[in-house]
Amino acid sequence: MTFSKQIMSIPELMEMGWTRKDLESYYRRKGQRYAWRKNSKSNIRGHIVFDTELFGQAIEREKEIQAKVRERRIS
Repeated sequence: MTFSKQIMSIPELMEMGWTRKDLESYYRRKGQRYAWRKNSKSNIRGHIVFDTELFGQAIEREKEIQAKVRERRIS
């Protein structure tokens, strides 16, 4: 998956077709390193931003895992 910028906010990613619910779910995943709140110390409700390179890698890993699970179910 290709992204237009290295760091993107939720509204920018929503313009690409992602849903807010999915993006917030990815943000809340334990141990993830690709999303964080911008200006979290000064503003509790700061914007959530994603490092698109790391986010894309995580999406690809997830797709591979899902494909392996499907293979196991079929065989």
